[in-house]
Amino acid sequence: VQTCALPIYTKLARANTSSGMSLTPLGNKLCQLHMEPRLAKMLLTASAFRCLRPLLAIAAAREYRDPFMNDQRAEDARVYMSDGCQSDQLLMAHVLGRYQHEISRGGENRADAFCREHVLNPATMRQMQNLQIKLGDMVVKAGLVHGLDPRRAGRAAGLQAIVQASNWEHETELVRAMICAGLLP
Repeated sequence: VQTCALPIYTKLARANTSSGMSLTPLGNKLCQLHMEPRLAKMLLTASAFRCLRPLLAIAAAREYRDPFMNDQRAEDARVYMSDGCQSDQLLMAHVLGRYQHEISRGGENRADAFCREHVLNPATMRQMQNLQIKLGDMVVKAGLVHGLDPRRAGRAAGLQAIVQASNWEHETELVRAMICAGLLP
């Protein structure tokens, strides 16, 4: 996760405090998420609108290479998995969601079979899933998931945040709006 923005925000917070100014509530929350500010804003708005799971997946996918293998079947697999969404970001959210579903149904072996079937790199998918959980934990620590105590943060809290703050994850237009709210200036 990119942390280059954190020192800048920390310096701004110190400078503003010493000069009698302070960060806005949004700025304070963004500082608590140790990542690029636009991604932090995207996760903050997704948490508020309860569609966190796909946005965590999108943030995680931005940190890794394309999980589709360099294979002539990959383009067909990409089209099949996209389900007509016409968005690479939504495709990555959908792919990671399907991968996690396979893990819950049959563990790592089933997830690896899913990767082979859809020409995905299993190692990249595992890394993306682990980062998604870590990002979920960061969202909990920042106090952005209603009903979860930030002091209880950890892997289990990250998983619980993904579930608890994702009531509207299947509303594609809402997810698109959260992507725009976060990533556009």
